[in-house]
Amino acid sequence: LTNVSLTSTPGVSGLSVTVNYTATIDTFFANFIGIPTLSLGGSASSARKLPAYVDFYLLLDNSPSMGLAATPTDISNMQALTPDSCAFACHQHSFDGSGNITGDNLNDYYHLAKNNNITTRIDVLRSASQSLTTTAKGSETISNQFRMAIYTFSDTFQTIAGLSSDLSTVAANANAIDLAYAYYDQRDAQTSFDTALSYINTIMPDPGDGSNSSAPQEFLFFVTDGVEDEPAGNGSGGGDQADKPSSYQPPNTQPNLGNLLAGNVNSKRLITTINPSLCTAIKARGIKIAVLYTTYLPVTVNAFYNQWVAPISTSIPTQLQYCATPGFYFEVNPSQGIGDAMTKMFEQALSVARLTK
Repeated sequence: LTNVSLTSTPGVSGLSVTVNYTATIDTFFANFIGIPTLSLGGSASSARKLPAYVDFYLLLDNSPSMGLAATPTDISNMQALTPDSCAFACHQHSFDGSGNITGDNLNDYYHLAKNNNITTRIDVLRSASQSLTTTAKGSETISNQFRMAIYTFSDTFQTIAGLSSDLSTVAANANAIDLAYAYYDQRDAQTSFDTALSYINTIMPDPGDGSNSSAPQEFLFFVTDGVEDEPAGNGSGGGDQADKPSSYQPPNTQPNLGNLLAGNVNSKRLITTINPSLCTAIKARGIKIAVLYTTYLPVTVNAFYNQWVAPISTSIPTQLQYCATPGFYFEVNPSQGIGDAMTKMFEQALSVARLTK
């Protein structure tokens, strides 16, 4: 060997080492034609992946539609229990004659489902979120590698667990994930993607490269059944509000919306799919969005579904795919597990975060 050099190149999520060498060897047969030696050279490279620091923000749909019974069997059982064959476990307060909240309505369909061991989608989502924190904690290769925050949304925005590296505490707080209450007047209009995505975009800071704890990469895990249901025209977003940030006015009441957009039930209520531009604003900042579409099950015995949801049903997954970062769209039907799908989202996120440069 005449020369050996080693180059070490640290990257965001890996360390590569390259060895270059040159050598001179004596020849035997070539020596007879005047070539006593030959020069050789080459290189060898090796790479080692390094763990990346990552923050995970979970944005979970807890609107009344997530009270839908979780499986076809649960749906059938729920419909058999309700006089109007309803498959939704509506969550209601009890009220006095003036409409003031007096407590929890223990006779609503939410409690009917619980008392008869019928699993709803919000139940599955709660368990899946808790399991995800356990998976994340078990996947750490360095201390405090991952942080996680959990938020739920309907037409308002609720903080379940603030961003923390204490994943055990996040898991404990996730037990508070629950179905949003219906309004006193049962007007619905309680799923605002505008509110949820616009507000969480103000919570998440600009992401880093993941090379240290002060510059983590960021992922938004967005779980929803994909149907927006919000006030339009002179509709009101007021009423039985749940933990709306005091400084935030959700832009889900827009003048003349009923005249501008297709899919309106009437001048006060809009049923439609997500507007992907809400997601584009987040992705433009370098934050990756993983979308889990919890398939909106066809409830064909329900007149409202047949008239307003069925016509947009084929567009729901298409719009959510536009929302997701390429490679981060996931869909789950009743025969599959939401928990398994969320684990796959997490594993996919880690595979990207750990890419070696």
